[in-house]
Amino acid sequence: MESDKFINFMMAMVCAPVVMAWVALAGMLIVQAFSDDAIVTDIEAYKSVLLIVGSPALVIIYKTLELWTAQQNSQIEQVRKGTFRNGGHDAKECEEEKA
Repeated sequence: MESDKFINFMMAMVCAPVVMAWVALAGMLIVQAFSDDAIVTDIEAYKSVLLIVGSPALVIIYKTLELWTAQQNSQIEQVRKGTFRNGGHDAKECEEEKA
């Protein structure tokens, strides 16, 4: 359980700010590109910054989605096993049958 707290702490302190910075920079670049022609002419510098921040952000997003999918599959498997263990009955129905 202690490792879960550390992982959650690292996600909050490192991963979330990286992803949020990437989204903010991308949004800012899009908005400013419509209002300032100088940004469109110097787009290479802005793309470089987005790529530098975006590479770790994309890895973080991918790994987070992968972890979330694994947790969802685990929960589905637990429900499936519980359903088959109870013979398709809810736990409440099993208690009523025993009484």
